[in-house]
Amino acid sequence: MIINPVKRGTDDFKLSYRPQTLDELLPTTSVDRLRTITTGKSSGRVFLFEGASGSGKTSTARILARALVCHVHGPCLECVPCISMESSQDFCEVNIANFRKIDDVREMIDSFPLLPTSLSKRIFILDEAQQLLDASQQVLLKALEEPPEHLAIFLCTTDIKGLKKTLIDRANLINFWPPTKKALVEYLTKIAQKESLEGKVTEKDIEAIAESCGQSVRAALNALQRLAEGDSSPLLNANEQEIPDCVPALEKALSQKDWMTACSILGREEVRRNPESTRIGLECYLRALLMKRYTKDAALTIAKSLSYISGSLHTEPKISQYNGFVLKCAKACFA
Repeated sequence: MIINPVKRGTDDFKLSYRPQTLDELLPTTSVDRLRTITTGKSSGRVFLFEGASGSGKTSTARILARALVCHVHGPCLECVPCISMESSQDFCEVNIANFRKIDDVREMIDSFPLLPTSLSKRIFILDEAQQLLDASQQVLLKALEEPPEHLAIFLCTTDIKGLKKTLIDRANLINFWPPTKKALVEYLTKIAQKESLEGKVTEKDIEAIAESCGQSVRAALNALQRLAEGDSSPLLNANEQEIPDCVPALEKALSQKDWMTACSILGREEVRRNPESTRIGLECYLRALLMKRYTKDAALTIAKSLSYISGSLHTEPKISQYNGFVLKCAKACFA
């Protein structure tokens, strides 16, 4: 794993250290499978990246997209396509949360037959693909039956059960998993060394960050940056861009065993749309609370809630991710 900061004119760690090549990725998926795509040995044109939030799906999609248009199939990060890809009109990245209606999808599909103008391929990255409406998925399914050779589509999802099986079957499925605590500690340590944070960040600090934010690299980088900037307790607010707004209220309801309030929060649309991200946010928040100084009884309550919330919803084989999350919350309330 190579750690090379990206020259972006920013001090934001999560942007500066966003991986640009496969060698820079944390071990959250099969790099060998990814290399078959970059070397052209994979004949697929539609790829489905499935895994927990913060496991590197979208960053990997950008790397593979750049490799597909690179002059030397690197990506080399030096040729014109590598440098200009994200500003090219042949490259489109959308968050489906804001692009899920059938008219939006139809407009995108209408552009599929158009030949690329500046790149060798037309690239589409659809993030949070599980939020596509059923009708939108059906329209997209027909377009993916025989996609043009100049097209490459990356679907990224945290909830594969939200996608139609027929749509999944059209794609090359690649699974992602959260980084291990050991890998994340090693990653953060190397960044701390590159940023010359000796004296500001200790080994114990990095261990605490990895423990609290271990399922999201972005959250861990946020915490490291806050610590480097002098925030003496960054863990609770390190996840501002990762933890949904409903998480603090949900944690309070679970701690007070207020099931009526918890049900009301669980019924919100943002929770139903992305239960795994909400679960990860709640888990990180509970871990961060435990790092603070609480009374013994309060810490015990938080620890019990955490024991029920921990564990990816991707392992629930017979029920939806949303129902799995509701059951985990119910166990925390009624234990």
